[in-house]
Amino acid sequence: MFREPSIGRYYEEKPQLTGERLRSWITRGANFAVVCSVGEAGATLTGTAKDEQFVYALEGGVRVSSGTESETLGVEDLAILPPGDWTIRFERGGHVVQLITADEALARLARNAAIYADGAPEVAPIVPWPEPVGGYRLRRYSTLEAYARGGMVHAFRTRKLMMVPYARFLEPRDETQLSPHSHADFEQGSVALEGDWLHHLRVPWTPNKRHWRPDLHLHVASPSTTIIPAGVIHTSQGIAGEGMRLIDVFAPPRMDFSERGWVDNAADYPMPEKPPIPEKVPAAAS
Repeated sequence: MFREPSIGRYYEEKPQLTGERLRSWITRGANFAVVCSVGEAGATLTGTAKDEQFVYALEGGVRVSSGTESETLGVEDLAILPPGDWTIRFERGGHVVQLITADEALARLARNAAIYADGAPEVAPIVPWPEPVGGYRLRRYSTLEAYARGGMVHAFRTRKLMMVPYARFLEPRDETQLSPHSHADFEQGSVALEGDWLHHLRVPWTPNKRHWRPDLHLHVASPSTTIIPAGVIHTSQGIAGEGMRLIDVFAPPRMDFSERGWVDNAADYPMPEKPPIPEKVPAAAS
């Protein structure tokens, strides 16, 4: 059996969190959650994290703080915040995407949290990768500098998470050049920040025809998050917009992307010497 995909269409749904000049929507997977916030100048998010988290500032003008460290994120910058107390302050209006582990308190507020009441046994649990070089600290990276180096995929990882922010697509994707594929034991979160997208999903046939499902062609605008289940064949297609922007998220980090040299912060976050072997945990612990 296959899990149903989750879709958070933030442009038409009520936010899970509201504050002064701030709205936040939360969509989770088995191991991770996406928090998408729209804030005006002066809006502030605060919290305490068990694990590291990603913070991505689409328009820039965002001040992130952790402990005694602070950084101002420019256009399309991302930061990794260490465990502990954190603050995100909008110095001007814009969008911020947080990628957190499912163990964080914010993940429990996700609109689709009930979908994972069974603990998602089809998804491999996270086994942490080695600790970052020099220990935990606030780190800032420029995705614009990454795109300037060329190449399609520029991934960033922590011990438990991976974020792949793609450069803006200026034209709709050629429907003769799609890339259908599947992931046996991990989910994909696709966060649309600009433009309209189609996520094409196909459940593989099994010997039992009663388990067969019709193909799905999920239309989403921006901002939105789509959780693509493990084992489901999928591909994403930008179809409209002055620009089309997508972020893919994974937990744990993808070994295949890492082995291909696609991780821009690999010097800060080393790979394990051997592929991690997950330990099965009871559903109640997820």
